[in-house]
Amino acid sequence: MHQCAQKTMKLICSQKKLNNGLNIVEKAIGKSLPVLECVLVSAKEDKIELSTTNLEISIKHQLSAQVEEEGQIVVPAKLFSDFVEKLPNKDIELNVQKNALEVKCGEFKAKINGLDVNDFPVIPEIKSESPTEIKQNILKETLSRVIEMASTSESRPEISGVFINPIDKSTKIVATDSFRLAEKNIETKFEQAIILPRQTVQELIKILDNDGEKAKIFIDDNQILFDLGETKIKSRLIEGPYPDYQKIIPQDFETKITIDRQELIDNLVVSSIFANKINEIKLIIDPQESQIKIISHSEKGKNESCIKAEIESKVEGELIEILFNYKYILDGLNNMFSDKIILNIAENAHKTIINPVGDNSYIYLIMPLAKSDSE
Repeated sequence: MHQCAQKTMKLICSQKKLNNGLNIVEKAIGKSLPVLECVLVSAKEDKIELSTTNLEISIKHQLSAQVEEEGQIVVPAKLFSDFVEKLPNKDIELNVQKNALEVKCGEFKAKINGLDVNDFPVIPEIKSESPTEIKQNILKETLSRVIEMASTSESRPEISGVFINPIDKSTKIVATDSFRLAEKNIETKFEQAIILPRQTVQELIKILDNDGEKAKIFIDDNQILFDLGETKIKSRLIEGPYPDYQKIIPQDFETKITIDRQELIDNLVVSSIFANKINEIKLIIDPQESQIKIISHSEKGKNESCIKAEIESKVEGELIEILFNYKYILDGLNNMFSDKIILNIAENAHKTIINPVGDNSYIYLIMPLAKSDSE
């Protein structure tokens, strides 16, 4: 239960800081109950704490304030945020009287009716005292490079999140939807293997800073807390084991191709204009000519283009034809930052791994499409 809220609250704070805080915590508001669409505003000592939750994720953000009277109030988050956003960049006065929040800034004044503070869900505390520390920019980049590959289907909840898998002194961050898989290795060692929900990762990416400030990560009782200083994000974890994905990553390859990443992206984008409804394109790899031909066709027409490549083949002279969903290839390529990439094609072309040249920490596996009726 919440502590009994004061019927009054009075403080002064910065419009810019309050607006920023409300923008952050709005990411965790829910819709299933009216109180979940609200923000809990708490004033204590020289701080305001803003709290929201959708029962899956909760976000707390603190900002400095001149607190004259401590107290709490629960008000609709979007209404409060929309009003504060439109105010001038001046000091804001917040004053609670009879469960209504009065907001004053310059010539602007509003009164927002509140809900019962005791109806706002209690956000459980995490008891762990041994955090993992990682720079926010590294965590943000790592999660950004795998999140698109997490499944959006609820039928297999274990792959609807991002798998954090500590191995030796490093950690592998993995996501898959069974059609493609991305794995990024980082030097930071997490305390245990966990599965982060997709939505948690998406919101975390938006909030993490691009600088070298550290995030402290606490894990306890199927919950995780990201302590970012002024902002704290708490989330449930997905229960159950993650599939043993390493079994599906091939170690031996029939053909290896080194190719310019941007040139391949450009050719795929052009080819996509003529792709059919399942986004099908064909890659024909010709070791003798050291080239890749990209073909797409549908009822709209047909497109062909060629890219010269450096090809190392164990099967001299044999053409390899593979059908792919072009969007899946582009997702992988857009998460690589090297000028050149390597296509590693396994036996019978049943799996392809893409690696950025010079970056052994990232791999992208993609499954081919079955041959269509027109093939």
